[in-house]
Amino acid sequence: MSNSNFVMPAALAMSAEQLADHLAEQIARGLPGRASQTPFSPQLSFGRHFGPTTREFREAAVLLLLYPKNNSWYLPAILRPTHMKSHAGQVGLPGGMVEAGESSQQTALREYAEELAPREVSHRVRVVGELSPIYVWVSNVLVRPHLALCFDPPTWQPNPGEVAEVVEVPLTSLFDPAARGTTHIDRHGLAFTAPHFQIANRAIWGATCMMLGELAAVLAR
Repeated sequence: MSNSNFVMPAALAMSAEQLADHLAEQIARGLPGRASQTPFSPQLSFGRHFGPTTREFREAAVLLLLYPKNNSWYLPAILRPTHMKSHAGQVGLPGGMVEAGESSQQTALREYAEELAPREVSHRVRVVGELSPIYVWVSNVLVRPHLALCFDPPTWQPNPGEVAEVVEVPLTSLFDPAARGTTHIDRHGLAFTAPHFQIANRAIWGATCMMLGELAAVLAR
């Protein structure tokens, strides 16, 4: 059960326009980066999420899209289908690999539209800035997270080939100690743990959890 005594940042009580301006200003001041991400990194990471990258690394982009719902703020995460080659069965953010001729911001918006929403709603989205990149060494990908606001509650039209379930993340949960826990992972005979956010019976861990940790730090300023 959630602890009702945790402190909520004042930013979450702002209007959409105020919150967008506030976040853009906070990002312009400089990002908390590693200090805010490390507490959410998996055991045995040994700082590898912060690089250096290999020469052959690929670049990807994801979108953290804040949207209003029931007088609160949320962002959409997605459960990856079990048939996917990478991160199957895990909860991540809308996103994908950067294609030739596009910026990482364009990638984040394109992938969001392809995975979750019709393209015609994209004009209601305002990108406010970029959070700190994270190097996912397991797949040799440098992920750039882009932060945006949607001024109206979106209507999801998830692509079943890429999205098994939409996980709506209340931003209040990022500050609720009751929403935090530990995931136990056993892969290829190696057992380790990872901090997670528990949202709607889904554990969000790994690079996505680290991105949410930095978002929480920016909101809490």
